[in-house]
Amino acid sequence: MIKKYGDDNGGVLVSNLAYSSFVSLFPLLLVLVTILTYTTAINPSFDTDVRNAVAGQVPLLGQTLIGSVHQRERASIIGADRGLVGLIWGSTA
Repeated sequence: MIKKYGDDNGGVLVSNLAYSSFVSLFPLLLVLVTILTYTTAINPSFDTDVRNAVAGQVPLLGQTLIGSVHQRERASIIGADRGLVGLIWGSTA
């Protein structure tokens, strides 16, 4: 089985998959956080709901993660633009 992995260039395929995943998902997360920042600035109860949902998804570290988020008010259109451009570039390249 290890010989077959080497014959099929498994290492190259795995590294390409990891690179493509990172280039596609990181800009998407940037856009998501920017949109969430604008949305939670308008509706504070939605901010509480989002924080509780994140804390529920990470059982042991959820409350620590929520406690370390101090400000997200510095999101800008530039972050959303760069995220969208990176997302388009990552999904097509």
